[in-house]
Amino acid sequence: MVGCVGSSRASSYGIGPGEALTSLIAAGIIAAQPVAPLTHLLSGAMNEAALWLASSTNPDDLADTWAALSRFLEAMRD
Repeated sequence: MVGCVGSSRASSYGIGPGEALTSLIAAGIIAAQPVAPLTHLLSGAMNEAALWLASSTNPDDLADTWAALSRFLEAMRD
């Protein structure tokens, strides 16, 4: 599903990505910043990574993607 940010599927698990990021900011886990653009940036990056992985033939790409995503998310910590 392309662009599920804000969709009913995204919120069918009880909390949407915007609410989750708002909670992380409120808890001081990530730095205060505008939530809407951050939500779309994260969603777009992860969608692109998923599309790239789907066409990848390199078995190391999944592990490399997880490592890059982990570093990216860790860098957001306040």
